[in-house]
Amino acid sequence: MAAKTAITKTPQKHKVTNWPQYNKSLTQRGGLEMLISSDIEDIWYEQDRINIGAGNPREYTDKSIRLAYELKLTFKQPLRQLEGFINSLFKLSGLTIKCPNYTTLSRRCETLGLKVPAIFKNSKDDIEDKIITFDSSGLKVYGKDEWHQEKHKVAARRTWRKIHLAVDENHMIQATLLTEKSTHDAEVIPELLEQINEPADRYIGDGAYDTKDVYNAIEKHNIDAKIVVPPRENAVDSGQWSAERRKSLDIIEEHGKGAWCKMRKYGMQNYAELAMQRYKRIIGNKMHSRDLERQQNEAIIAASILNKFTAIGMPISKRVA
Repeated sequence: MAAKTAITKTPQKHKVTNWPQYNKSLTQRGGLEMLISSDIEDIWYEQDRINIGAGNPREYTDKSIRLAYELKLTFKQPLRQLEGFINSLFKLSGLTIKCPNYTTLSRRCETLGLKVPAIFKNSKDDIEDKIITFDSSGLKVYGKDEWHQEKHKVAARRTWRKIHLAVDENHMIQATLLTEKSTHDAEVIPELLEQINEPADRYIGDGAYDTKDVYNAIEKHNIDAKIVVPPRENAVDSGQWSAERRKSLDIIEEHGKGAWCKMRKYGMQNYAELAMQRYKRIIGNKMHSRDLERQQNEAIIAASILNKFTAIGMPISKRVA
């Protein structure tokens, strides 16, 4: 086997080429009309009150609850404050509808039953190489922040959830899943792929996805797809593994890891990493709901918000010398 060569990463400089359009899209993200449609009065209340089990009939539609949570996550409002915020918007707009009270919002979030984030069209749908990139990260449920730990010299006693994203070549989040922190990245690939309607040409993930089950699940999704996952350091060629993995091993053995990254376009993994950064910067790095089912719906709504922002506009950059 050829000697392994170290990969030296040189910082790359990029220049954004569409600042006027991107600045406009950032301004549009703060517009309430982006989330609130003109037919809001028609979709706010149930036309026929639905009585599910014991208790009063359901008054508000799932769309109204979802819209309320979109406003909550976008403008970072606690539920009680959100109720007053939405009612003020309706009053200023001359609408007679009212926001559900905060207990209804909390309770109904659990029953939304969301499965897939909403996908919106943008201007880059003509890309020939369709890709899906995977990544995961932790979201805090509760715990003291870093300043408290530093000041009082206390341990970081936290509880985390793990969010998994599948992102396409247009920066759209095609699939998302929220799990317990102990769930391994590779375990959720079949569930993420079930959310994706159109198969991709190339599936990309980091070394955590180097398992047989991941290769099998992706090949089931698209038998002709290129699977770009860096093999682990002690990986050996085996007939029990996918031909795509053996191809990666052959390239690394002959040309080295750096050449493999270029030839297999592994650098596009940063699409998923960027989506994760955007999630934490725009939505936040912690969950707002308290139980897992509500948190899972919250994550799907958050991914839908990011997709809407992406459709409005993203920066276009090019590498400069």
